[in-house]
Amino acid sequence: RRLRGGHVRKDRSPLTVRALSCAEGEFADAVDRYNAEWPGLGYEFAREVQSAFERIGAFPDAWPLFCARSRRCIVSRFRYGILDQIRADRIVFAIMHL
Repeated sequence: RRLRGGHVRKDRSPLTVRALSCAEGEFADAVDRYNAEWPGLGYEFAREVQSAFERIGAFPDAWPLFCARSRRCIVSRFRYGILDQIRADRIVFAIMHL
């Protein structure tokens, strides 16, 4: 399968999604902050982020361009976006509050 940006997938398997180290800390902080606001809300946020990762992995070129090489997927129900770039056989991302 051919992806935008010249990346070619020989099979139809989703690309692997990997976090930048700074994104892991921001994600953990956001989960804690949402849980402090309302018990369990942080875990709902985590589920929505996981769902976004799955969508990005399955359809990496479906999201609008944020800049020349990055795309942004909005996290459902929360004011966060995931910036991603395709690199070889994986997608790397950062999480940002909108």
